[in-house]
Amino acid sequence: MYDKIEKTPPVFIKFAEKLIAQGIVTKTEVDQLMKKHEDNLEVAYQKSRKMDYNLKDWQPVSWEMIKVPTLWGRIKDTGVPVTILKQIGEKINTIPSDFNAHPQIRKFYEERLNWIQKDQGVDFATAEALAFGTLLHEGFNVRLSGEDVQRATFSHRHAVIHDQKNPNGPSYVPLHKVIPKGQEDRLSIYNSHLSEYGVLGFEYGYSITNPNTLVLWEAQFGDFANGAQIIIDNYIASAESKWDVDSGLVMLLPNGMDGQGPEHSSGRVERFLQLSDDDPAVFERNLGVRLKRQMRNSNMQIVQCTTPANYFHSLRRQLRRDFRKPLIAMTSKRLLRLQAAKSKLNEFSEQARFSQIYDDPFPEQINQPNEIQRVILCSGQVYYDILKKREDLKVKNTAIVRIEQLAPFPYEFLQAVIQKYKKAHFVWVQEEHQNYGPWSFVRPRIQSVISKTSGLLQQQVQYVGRKPSGSPATGFHQLHEKEVQGFLTKAFEF
Repeated sequence: MYDKIEKTPPVFIKFAEKLIAQGIVTKTEVDQLMKKHEDNLEVAYQKSRKMDYNLKDWQPVSWEMIKVPTLWGRIKDTGVPVTILKQIGEKINTIPSDFNAHPQIRKFYEERLNWIQKDQGVDFATAEALAFGTLLHEGFNVRLSGEDVQRATFSHRHAVIHDQKNPNGPSYVPLHKVIPKGQEDRLSIYNSHLSEYGVLGFEYGYSITNPNTLVLWEAQFGDFANGAQIIIDNYIASAESKWDVDSGLVMLLPNGMDGQGPEHSSGRVERFLQLSDDDPAVFERNLGVRLKRQMRNSNMQIVQCTTPANYFHSLRRQLRRDFRKPLIAMTSKRLLRLQAAKSKLNEFSEQARFSQIYDDPFPEQINQPNEIQRVILCSGQVYYDILKKREDLKVKNTAIVRIEQLAPFPYEFLQAVIQKYKKAHFVWVQEEHQNYGPWSFVRPRIQSVISKTSGLLQQQVQYVGRKPSGSPATGFHQLHEKEVQGFLTKAFEF
């Protein structure tokens, strides 16, 4: 076979001979064309040997025109004045009286508007709508796709409302109220078909060509991202390292051990953490400059927001910067309707920003820091389970610290919080099985912070959670509850 291939003339030679035989061109003309082509290649080659690579020379025009925020403080500030929040909140939570909205949907919007007007605390869906609305108000674009994202799988968003008496008539999109008339295409919210690989690939492509658009893809359940793993591995996590291609894509992955079985529980946060290029040795070497530029130097961000306000800031900071990074947001299903998981409007205001770490929010209910014997470190919705357990047990000697941003890891923020707990032992509590979840990723990083913080008990951070398992979750609700109570009890044992 290889002998035949070697003796076979290239296609352009065969084609040239055919054209010469037909009298269309002469051999001299063919030779001149070939020489011209080879000369061009030689010139390009010689230039390449002397040329220095400069990313700006290859940057697409759209990336040269990243919109720099001008409203409400510095570029990186994500807070919005409360007066503006209320104005936008009223616009995006009012359904016209002559539109035949479903009574439950109208009630849903009236509740959201009431929360904002009376500052009674808003939920995750309202916080998301405020993030979209304020970004649109600032002149950015918003694009959201995924299965059932208009309504949302867990019936919390209802971004596109349909007429109950005229289902084939025009729908109503409340967020259009913050966009000048004729510019409604600046907001795109599309229900996509069940092809995570194809849809996520398209949205990634959209994000690399539209840096002034907040591009979000939501999985119907977190584990649906399994079908798009090629896009995640080959592009989202590594394209900047391989090709200097930036992206601000947001992946929303519903995640939480809620007793609903293995395939609808885990967003596989451990996979994304493994793809993170965060270096646990950096803090050991005390590279202050690297830590100051940590976000810009990372390949992506991975967060588990436990408050609506923090979710709001995490979305807005995607565009309130002069660079772009992919954001992997593990979003809780249970917290969408948990009364304890609400945020006041001042947490969205100018003075507020994304919190990478939350210290214990109830210091008055526990002992003084120098009397705390145990610090529970956690991330995600399990925080509320731990907090309730502490209240039930009336424990005073344990503090609870939440890590909201897992990658890049907030070394300095964690150090600033835990350095006051001089006599405490540290444990990591997670609801996932030991071989899933953040444990393998956070362990060396927490250990690094402890070892570099003077005055703390030098110790090995301990793990509390489910035992290793081949399945990410049980399918039996009773067993799920038994497992939860088991590790919560152990979290407070000494």
